[in-house]
Amino acid sequence: MSIRFSVVATLCAAALVPLSARAADAADLQDIRQQIDQLKASYEGRIRALEAQLQEMKQRLPSAPGGASPATQTTQTTQATQPT
Repeated sequence: MSIRFSVVATLCAAALVPLSARAADAADLQDIRQQIDQLKASYEGRIRALEAQLQEMKQRLPSAPGGASPATQTTQTTQATQPT
């Protein structure tokens, strides 16, 4: 009787282990998904803030004659003054 009980107890324990492992895996997956969603929201917020900052800086720059940006003007001036 003792051996039979041990065998039955061992089989029951072995059957329950995968169930508890699956439950932990599902909880872990849900936690990871929540963390990913939080990271996405954080990065999207940072991107929006940087885009707003870029637009603000663009508006502060004086308009260049002929539609050329200051970077383009600097490049053209540098090229014009360099000996060929």
